[in-house]
Amino acid sequence: MKPIKIMTRHAIVNYGSLFQSYATQSILEGMGYNAQIIDYISHNETVTRRLRAFSLRCANPIKRIVYRLVKLPDEIIKDRKFVKFRKRLLKMTERFSSLEELKSHDFADDILCAGSDQLWGYMPNEAIDPAYFLEFGSEKNQYVAFSSSFGRVDFPPEYFENLDALLNKFSLLTIREPSGVDLIHKHTPYRAKHVFDPTLLFPREKWLEMAAAPVYRKPYILLYQLRKNKLMDGYVQALSKKTGLPIVRVSTSVYDFLKYGKKQVLKSPETVLSLFRDAHCVVTDSFHATVLSLIFNRRFVDFLPPATHERITDLLSVAGLSDRVVSEITEQTLAIPEIDIDYDGINATFDALRKEQLAYIQEQLEGME
Repeated sequence: MKPIKIMTRHAIVNYGSLFQSYATQSILEGMGYNAQIIDYISHNETVTRRLRAFSLRCANPIKRIVYRLVKLPDEIIKDRKFVKFRKRLLKMTERFSSLEELKSHDFADDILCAGSDQLWGYMPNEAIDPAYFLEFGSEKNQYVAFSSSFGRVDFPPEYFENLDALLNKFSLLTIREPSGVDLIHKHTPYRAKHVFDPTLLFPREKWLEMAAAPVYRKPYILLYQLRKNKLMDGYVQALSKKTGLPIVRVSTSVYDFLKYGKKQVLKSPETVLSLFRDAHCVVTDSFHATVLSLIFNRRFVDFLPPATHERITDLLSVAGLSDRVVSEITEQTLAIPEIDIDYDGINATFDALRKEQLAYIQEQLEGME
């Protein structure tokens, strides 16, 4: 089998990142490739560097120190837990920590693949990482983008100055969001094709097989919240009061034990899948939680993140579900989770698009051999 090495943000402590990495690897294996995730975790994305980057948002130096001291145990615990998840689910190369280490490695004539997730936006240090544009390898390698993402479109003018040079090596450009396709067409001479996130390209039946046994036997509202949002907190609690259903919170932070709802903290990926599968409805601000809601045909509502909402709005537009976005608490918005979704129609549309997109990717890859 032809080796293919996948560069993606697999090491973020986030279920969506883990699921998309697993799906990318599995899809390419299903196409007959020997797929491996490049185990790249840059110095800027280690636990201590992440903490430092986020703490710098505090203007007060004392608050920065307190923030780091309080968050460090939580970051270490969840990082170690996700290391175990990755080792179990992903086939990874040796560890790389910098672009220089990647450049010094011989990738032979492997296909190098920029995988999904927000690879081509700004990292926690507010800069792009050239490694995610595959700025390593040699002329022996071929370069492809598998559902890559910018994560946003509101970049400053200087971002686009080198985009042409960063993308000129790619023989195949498939992009996760239609807005990302438009961005490439507007700012470079290259052509790109929109494809789903790998979690949606991966067959629904495979996710069902992977999911664990039910955690709860009675209906519940599943809350998957990545950001502080008082409006979202008020909404889900009002929804719980209106429906009489308990709130179940999926989280990667041990400190969420202090928050409202029944907590499912740092549970296995299989358990998280089962929680989505069995939920009465889902309330979320997460792209991949929206994807999982669609995969498991759940009713849901979305609260849009401020800077990177295009990935959610683009997906909802394709699904014809733009009305699932909530921006206020009213009787009308509280009724949205009880409105049925025509999943027969959506599943048929998505199945056709999935088949077309996978066939396109496979055809393009086979044409490189």
